[in-house]
Amino acid sequence: MPQNLTDFKPNEKIFALFISRSGGGKTTAAATFPKPYILDYDGRIDGITSPAARLILGDKFKDIKYDQFLPPDDSWDKTDRQLEWMNLQGMQTNDKKYKIEREFDTIVFDSMSTFLDGMLNEGWELRTGGRTRNTQERRLLQPFDYRDYGYEATAFKQVMDTLRGLNRHFNVIVTSHIIARFDKPDLRDSRGNVVKASDGESVKAVVADQVEVGEKLVLSNKIAEMAKVYFNEVYRFEKVHAPGDTDSKFTVEFDTDLARSARGFSGKVDITGKDFYEYWKEQIAKQVKVA
Repeated sequence: MPQNLTDFKPNEKIFALFISRSGGGKTTAAATFPKPYILDYDGRIDGITSPAARLILGDKFKDIKYDQFLPPDDSWDKTDRQLEWMNLQGMQTNDKKYKIEREFDTIVFDSMSTFLDGMLNEGWELRTGGRTRNTQERRLLQPFDYRDYGYEATAFKQVMDTLRGLNRHFNVIVTSHIIARFDKPDLRDSRGNVVKASDGESVKAVVADQVEVGEKLVLSNKIAEMAKVYFNEVYRFEKVHAPGDTDSKFTVEFDTDLARSARGFSGKVDITGKDFYEYWKEQIAKQVKVA
């Protein structure tokens, strides 16, 4: 049934992609959201047990739940079982007849980059006979053949569709690593004029080394493009250590070549030592007040 767009209300629960280089603070920021359950594929859950992270988390630290998905675990089947359990948690805790207390309020999928690396490894092992899969144990995710074109893309889509469904019940935060993106600048001749490709044989060009031109997600190009479809909220976190500073600073950006926010967040904000969820909640409250 058609609805009036004037009646539309954004989901109060976050569904976002947190990105940073390694150690940039994205997992700690995600852990500040209410009662997080961290699905640790990176094997670096110890990062949020550091004194600096615990100082930020305060009493929230005791509410953090986690599970690790590390080799030689079967990442796909274990992910399948956990997603099914989380789906049941969402349905049962919202149904008063079950009288079940919710164990977590926020799902942190940490990180999509490492999870998909595991999918590539699993696909190889299945192809070469180094691993078999018991499809009878599959519960929530639909089975797909490792010989399918786009094995990695299929895994990504199924997990993301499931997480988007879970966003009805929980906050959902997915993390991804980023790295520098390099490219060659325009070729120029000795006079500084740009050399066209058609002139390559007739003009001696000064060939420059590749230079950093931006950043990219540590995902395949296809998956990185697919990620844009799923996330309106992409926040870039960074650990900054300026010369002369004794301590590092942490920042978050909302509008870069990768980051964006449909909620209207903008700029670069210093969140050193701060609870990011409290900052996020304050910004949402300001928007509601203005509206």
